Amino acid sequence: MKSILAVCLMFIAVSVNAQTAPAGTTEYNRGLVSFRARNYGAAIDDFSRALQVNPALTSALFMRARARMQTGDLDGTLTDVSKFIELEPQRVEGYALRAGVRLVKGETEEVLKDITKSIELQEASGTTDRNNPMTNRANLLAVRAGARQRLGDKEGALKDLNLAIGEDPKCTGCLLNRSNIKRENDDLTGALADVTQAVEAAPKNPVFRQARALIYRELGDLEAAKTDLETASKLKDGDNVHFVSGESVHITKGKNGEEIITLTSKGNPRVVNNPRAIEAMSLVSQAGIEDKRGNTDEALKIYAKAIGINPESDLAYFNRAGVRRRMGDLEGALADYNRVVEIAPQFPLAYLNRGQLLLQLGRKEEAQRDFDKCVEIEPKMKEMVERALKKDR
Repeated sequence: MKSILAVCLMFIAVSVNAQTAPAGTTEYNRGLVSFRARNYGAAIDDFSRALQVNPALTSALFMRARARMQTGDLDGTLTDVSKFIELEPQRVEGYALRAGVRLVKGETEEVLKDITKSIELQEASGTTDRNNPMTNRANLLAVRAGARQRLGDKEGALKDLNLAIGEDPKCTGCLLNRSNIKRENDDLTGALADVTQAVEAAPKNPVFRQARALIYRELGDLEAAKTDLETASKLKDGDNVHFVSGESVHITKGKNGEEIITLTSKGNPRVVNNPRAIEAMSLVSQAGIEDKRGNTDEALKIYAKAIGINPESDLAYFNRAGVRRRMGDLEGALADYNRVVEIAPQFPLAYLNRGQLLLQLGRKEEAQRDFDKCVEIEPKMKEMVERALKKDR
């Protein structure tokens, strides 16, 4: 009798759920299965069907936006998530996702607006989910810090990073970003403490050891730098890390007194998990250490090895070009700079250095085109371009 009653109750419950579930739920659930299987094309189709059945099913709209972002359809993602925000203006994840899209599109001021709104909503709710990057307070603060840093507000970025690390002391990306800002402010001791904390929190991530090696190098502890780089090159499986760091640029003098800019850390937001790329980056840093010690020939050999491992290492070509130019091998340096702009066409320093080199070679029209391109990409470098042109007069 009890078993019959249980079956009846179960039947009633299923019937009620079937009647109360929103229209489009079946298509939506099918889309979730496809999304989790990383079949994003099928997921988009299923979420679209769910929305055809029920245009008010905002969960399908949000998930379609996420699936579109995975396929690289940024405009479609932006359309969907903006519609989601219009329908659900109090949802933290809507603003967080739109900030992510705008971050990829390079719309930094809009990123700052959206991520600030998401933080305000998260604070009002009083809850945070560390397992969800779109509602995790530490992650939201870290994204805003990155946007502020890009807009030149280092003080605001540092404040956000302090708050983020207070929320999550093991936020390794936050620690690395704060380390970079301290390094730019010449607080190498503070920078070393932060990046060491990141190394301790994620000992298998080579990125943090590489960052620490650069600080050791600036502090003059070349043996510690070398140890970190050797360890980093042996780590094959690093944890994912997203960070926004500032450029670390070193200016040296060539034989004729010209400025040669060597980039030791590109500072672009990127995830580095490819073992070959990791090994190449470690070699580039080792080459820089050998060059600083005066072992130019050894540095050139290591740069060549890095390029052999990763032919797309623009940093290896860029730094080797600086060494070749300093040694008087202008044609070799030009070949390296040409390769850099092929790999990274939005790299302003490459155009600046190549322009200076072209001036040395007497190719003034080509040099001017490079200088114009440099300033087009990064207007803040106009003064450096003017200084290079003034020296040529």
